Amino acid sequence: YNNNLYKNWRGFVFDSNPYYWIDKGNPMTANIRLNDVNEKIINLIYAINGEFTPSSKYRYFYLFKQDWLPEDFVSKIEKIYCFDNFSEEKFHERFGVYNQILDECIERCDELNLLPENIEDYYSENFSRFNDNNLE
Repeated sequence: YNNNLYKNWRGFVFDSNPYYWIDKGNPMTANIRLNDVNEKIINLIYAINGEFTPSSKYRYFYLFKQDWLPEDFVSKIEKIYCFDNFSEEKFHERFGVYNQILDECIERCDELNLLPENIEDYYSENFSRFNDNNLE
């Protein structure tokens, strides 16, 4: 492959040391950083196709429907996300873990009185300008 690491492309310098977290003995953080890179690549693909990136709810659904995608893109995404051994059972396991983490975060937010009483109303009034829930 054409190794773009360490290159300066139109003023953007790719990660100077892609193995930084591996070298520090933290492969989990290294893999999380790859997820960040994947999101940036997805934004780039939408831009190449002249589209705005949809909200996370629809991002992958519409991604695979773009007019232009890199060669063999679907199998590459499957490899990136390790879908080769993904099952409904694994989904439920992962979803349960996310719920455990979310429950603790919600409890802590409540303890700190960190969020407004009605987050949806607050978001709608202060941030929401575009809603893609009615695209289907």
